[in-house]
Amino acid sequence: MLQDVTNRLFAATQNLRGYWLSPPLATKRAPRQGVAEVDLTEGLDAVVAWSMRLTDKPLPKGSIAHIWHPDREIEGHTNMVPEAIEVMNGLAAAEGVKTICEVGFNAGHSALRWLTYSSAKVLSFDLGDHPYSRPAAMWLASQFPERLELIWGDSLATVPEFHRRKPGVQCELIFIDGGHSYDCAIRDLKNLAGLANLKNNRILLDDTFLDDVRRAWDEMLEMGYVEELQSFSGEIEVGSYGFTVGMYTERAAELLRVGAVE
Repeated sequence: MLQDVTNRLFAATQNLRGYWLSPPLATKRAPRQGVAEVDLTEGLDAVVAWSMRLTDKPLPKGSIAHIWHPDREIEGHTNMVPEAIEVMNGLAAAEGVKTICEVGFNAGHSALRWLTYSSAKVLSFDLGDHPYSRPAAMWLASQFPERLELIWGDSLATVPEFHRRKPGVQCELIFIDGGHSYDCAIRDLKNLAGLANLKNNRILLDDTFLDDVRRAWDEMLEMGYVEELQSFSGEIEVGSYGFTVGMYTERAAELLRVGAVE
């Protein structure tokens, strides 16, 4: 039954970049040694575009940023922002990064960056609502065997549940790109403290140009649970964008004692 589903999902189809998406490629293929980052990115973009059935016409070289469909859109991602790419590459390659946790898999571009620039295991929490998220996850898992784990569902519930089941897991790098309301942002920040290695960690909080996300971060700063190290805010091709790099302080251990979710 599973194989039948896989065959239907990845029926041999020439996708937009000339790749062939077949079950062996999508689920069994081991990563080639020395694969260029651009090839991996184009492969991921091809899976995403194919899963959306956006068009049968060849696409111009580059990102999927400008592919739109009248009733379905591909969410923006960090590969659109050179400043974010540079920061993410450096964070992933830092010494001592063994486990990376992220909220917000989307189309897998951030996960691909973590997998490419580190040898860490990546834990990704995502709603899984987009039609392209699960095919993208399957493809990435095939390229990086045993290094990517997806936890589908609302991060406000799945992160605390994961911590209860696996209290020994500690993440040295935490990327948060979840809900943009104040409530979602503050709860993600507090909940992920339970997965952080408080002696060695970095946080990358996306979209801090948004008032509610910034408010949540500032509140964590005021309580002494995080320390800010770097912030970027500016205009990119598709509009405003911003992110903040910081770290959980040892005081964040208080969140584990009182319970992260208020």
